[in-house]
Amino acid sequence: IIKLFICREIICCCSAKIRENNRMLAQTLEQGLKSEAEYRDMRARELTQAVDIASMRFDNRAAAGYLKERMELDTANVDWTMDYAAFIRDYLGHYEEAMALYRNLLRKSSDVHLTARLHSSIGNVYESDGRYDDALNSYLTSVGLKESASVSGKSLASGYLAVASMYVRKSIPMLKAILRRLRKYTRNVRI
Repeated sequence: IIKLFICREIICCCSAKIRENNRMLAQTLEQGLKSEAEYRDMRARELTQAVDIASMRFDNRAAAGYLKERMELDTANVDWTMDYAAFIRDYLGHYEEAMALYRNLLRKSSDVHLTARLHSSIGNVYESDGRYDDALNSYLTSVGLKESASVSGKSLASGYLAVASMYVRKSIPMLKAILRRLRKYTRNVRI
């Protein structure tokens, strides 16, 4: 009951913030926009708050809709596109759409760091879809790009962790087969 009360209070607080943003937006429109960028930034903040509220209500479809609308405000904003793609991958299971978004960004990318990040995200889509060989290849590409760009620290470590995770996932079926054979063998052997 306490958790429900706290969630209700948080939602009410966020709803009040959205109402305040809407009031500010109306004022800005009345006074005349100083620039299209100001409107876009204000609308993006409003949509981000709407995503938070929808997520608290476990309404993933609404949250995805708000993220998509934010992404469409500025198609050149890579982070907004990646946020939307990750959300639909993780919460809606829309692997093909997420993959298409990542590949589109990859075609446009000339930055090594972004390209490595995109390959890692593509690996996440493959892993979520159970395509572990493809995920491993994407993770290895990402790690290779990070190494060539002299990236170190947490980013490189997470890449190595993803690669290790894929090797473990790939080895599990083989280990299960070995255990089955071992059980069969040990049934016939007395110690």
